Amino acid sequence: MAVSYSSKKCESCGGSLEYIRAEKLWRCRYCGTEVVREETYDGLFTIKNVVRQTIVDAAYRRLDGARDNITECQKIDVNYVGTIIARLCYRLVCLITPGGCREEEVGGMYQRLKDDYGALCARDAGIGEDEESLYAFIGDADGAADAFALLVLVFDTLGDSRRAQWCYQLLELPKVYSKAGNKDLLTYCMKQGEMDAARTIAANCGNIDAHTAMHTVLTKCPDGEAKRELIALLQQQGAYTAQDKDAVRSFLQGSDSCATKIALLRSGSDAHFLPDMDVLIAAVLEPATPEETEHALDCICAEQLYDADLYTLLAYGISCGAEKALPVVRHIKASGHFVSLNGGMIQKVFLDMRKTAAERAALWKELSSCRMDKKALEIAAAEYLCRAADAPSDRRELMTLLLAQVEALPPSVVERYVLEDCKEADEILQATICKNLFLCNRQKTAFYLLMIPDTKVFHTKDLSAQIGSARLSFASPEYMEEFLDITPGSVSVMGLMNDKERRVQLLIDEDVLGGEYIGCHPCINTSSIRLKTKDLVEKVIPAMNHPFMKVKL
Repeated sequence: MAVSYSSKKCESCGGSLEYIRAEKLWRCRYCGTEVVREETYDGLFTIKNVVRQTIVDAAYRRLDGARDNITECQKIDVNYVGTIIARLCYRLVCLITPGGCREEEVGGMYQRLKDDYGALCARDAGIGEDEESLYAFIGDADGAADAFALLVLVFDTLGDSRRAQWCYQLLELPKVYSKAGNKDLLTYCMKQGEMDAARTIAANCGNIDAHTAMHTVLTKCPDGEAKRELIALLQQQGAYTAQDKDAVRSFLQGSDSCATKIALLRSGSDAHFLPDMDVLIAAVLEPATPEETEHALDCICAEQLYDADLYTLLAYGISCGAEKALPVVRHIKASGHFVSLNGGMIQKVFLDMRKTAAERAALWKELSSCRMDKKALEIAAAEYLCRAADAPSDRRELMTLLLAQVEALPPSVVERYVLEDCKEADEILQATICKNLFLCNRQKTAFYLLMIPDTKVFHTKDLSAQIGSARLSFASPEYMEEFLDITPGSVSVMGLMNDKERRVQLLIDEDVLGGEYIGCHPCINTSSIRLKTKDLVEKVIPAMNHPFMKVKL
């Protein structure tokens, strides 16, 4: 028995009607009047059955069956509205299905599609009673949801929003079993802003191609929380795998927000589809807020990173501001990845003046447990000593941290990075500028402050024999601070005034004593002073109660 609706408009107020699927009636949006179905036999039961089967076949892409049924419809009534609609469904599916029609037939198929739609529109200005009756008949049978899903696609493609919305109201989303139908409905719902419906479709496990749907969501869904929910729903079904790295890369390089990009990374934590680290840094980490950075790093560092990617990430973190540098380092360490710092990284930490001294110190404390090259450490210490423009109090903290890792600064490094800078001061002061070297023996039981002209090259063996102490090396900053209360870079004979217990032996090269004046730091390297050599030897040194030993180097 076929059925039809008694009216398209409210008979009481003329307002539009809303279909109530559960009650199988229409209700006026304005006055609440209900319009029930009228059971009438219209004499079209057979052809409606064939039309319905045609649309269902087309929905499931059974093109041979759909074509045979259309032939049957046309035999019964070629001008029936259902026959026209059946042809629309069949022809559109032929056009969108790979292999649905031969290449040379595409143009003719498209033209016949347009002609059929023109014939449908010519029958009635809107949706006539025959068409309403057909939709009601379809809705009473199995496969109705799939049939209506296809009809939504057909009319939406043709730009007929009224018919598309009419059919959309009649379908039950959870009962759409065709994967193609669900894909098309997902697109339609996102375009209409029906995000609750889109979530229902995405959650229709087993009846949706999650991989195709994910691509649809990533490329067509407006950015926002709803998109992030759809991504999570689809990835729960294994939408993307490691083979989809290119698709993920393309999406990450798009215009969506960091929050949405991170949602994809988080949802695929077990899928291993992360692209190259350069892409992750440029597309996600750089524009991310500090909070988003934490979430992104959770996803990135959960992966098994290759060495190249790991070092790219570490180098990026070190070069960032503190708000991102510290999270990068902490996540790398927490992940258990092995890292080794090279010289460039070490120098970057200490010489990046965009960070405060406190921020650099905090970053170094995080990195200090990493493996690092001894030579690189020595060079980094010398570079910081000569190039950093920090205040003395900041230099003290940073050099203490850095030199805690350095056993000794080789004389060659001191010659290259420290002592050459004395030449300018020599010219200004018109005095002998001394190298002030803080030394100790291997057992660290004897400590020496050696003063030599800046023009001399120091060799430990030349001094060892004269003072009876072998295996001399540069003493650590801790001893320098403890005995002389001086930080590295500020070593001066004046520091002996702080050595009340005379634990440091003063050694002066004979050529220093031969000059009229001596230049030195007043225990801080931001200034230099000039003293008469005679005054230093006869007045200053005795006042500090530190007799010296003359040596020849």
